[in-house]
Amino acid sequence: MQENHLAYGTPNSDARQEQVEFIWRKNLPDLHVHIPRTQRAEWFSWALGLNERTSYWCSALTRVNPKGKLVKQFAPQGSDETDINVIAAAYNDAAQRLRTGWKDPETHFSSEKQRARVLGKHVEVLENIDGSEVSVWASGKVHFLWKESETSTLSFSIGGSRHLVPRDTTEKRFINFTHEGIAIVDKDGDCILRRDQSDDDMVTWTTKQLSLLPEREELKRCWEYHVPDGTWDEQVDIAELDETAYSIPASFFEPKGSPPLRQKQKSQGYSRPPNPGDGTWIMNEFLNEYLDDVEGGRLFNGKLEDFPERESENLRKLLGDFIRLDKFVAYPWREDWLAWIDTSTSSATSNIRENVKFCRDVTNKSANKSSGRTTSDGKPINLTGTWWYIGARKPDW
Repeated sequence: MQENHLAYGTPNSDARQEQVEFIWRKNLPDLHVHIPRTQRAEWFSWALGLNERTSYWCSALTRVNPKGKLVKQFAPQGSDETDINVIAAAYNDAAQRLRTGWKDPETHFSSEKQRARVLGKHVEVLENIDGSEVSVWASGKVHFLWKESETSTLSFSIGGSRHLVPRDTTEKRFINFTHEGIAIVDKDGDCILRRDQSDDDMVTWTTKQLSLLPEREELKRCWEYHVPDGTWDEQVDIAELDETAYSIPASFFEPKGSPPLRQKQKSQGYSRPPNPGDGTWIMNEFLNEYLDDVEGGRLFNGKLEDFPERESENLRKLLGDFIRLDKFVAYPWREDWLAWIDTSTSSATSNIRENVKFCRDVTNKSANKSSGRTTSDGKPINLTGTWWYIGARKPDW
């Protein structure tokens, strides 16, 4: 899809609908300065109705209150935010920021910067981030930015646990780099540990644990910048690791609870939210990890070999990779789940969906495509696939 900042296709056409859905999933706050994401229907009506090749952002900007958050981000401190010259200068700065964002979307549309823009704040990306504030999502993921050089800004998203989540909006979390690893601390400097750690641990992640993460090379450079006299402790061969050394202790999953739900099974008696020993717990953890708490998201159900272009959203691929993580070795229902994931049958898919439904609202939309082949009587053969549109996280789940 090209030129996503300009309306593509005629108003309300299928092409426009596809583009608008794509932009909506990107969650770009600069395109919500006029209509908040809580008003989804109104926002879609606006976006679908624009004339072809109209700038989404310019259209949004004409509808924004000049006293609002956009001008507040750029207006000099103490200036009159209703002054036409102040407003014009702010608009110019904002337009330049968005143009830069389309060229460098990974940095510009990072979670920290998006959230800051929603709040009318300005985010400065620093080289030395030791002691700086970080964002912790409701899922327990920790997000922060690091300016590696004048031309490179890295965005990190490290899985933690809900123990790290602030209890209210007044609490803040900060990052500290130590010889042992990385610590997330509160305003008093006390280290906050993950749920699966012991009280003897001194940091939230040791360098050995960080070295197991996909972004380990970037994390290593960031850590070595802040601890120049430290030694990054990592395993030479990850394949030789004791599989249980970095897993959640078996005691965490005790007592063993109810099994995963099956198709059309009644869920009376199942804990809400699930307990760690329940068969539904892993699905709730997976959805919280991969989908937005408020907006939800979508996952694709279809054979990976038929739809390789949708690998990044393939439900079985993502869920299987998640459950196979070393930390879930002791999870009592692990093998039951993997049996469903590795069996591409309609009954296994229905069982998986039943557990998704237990955790969040879900609707389907067909996403079939032609195989390019035909039957012996000339009828086209379609490859079947389905988008599962999954709703918001339930409160306290």
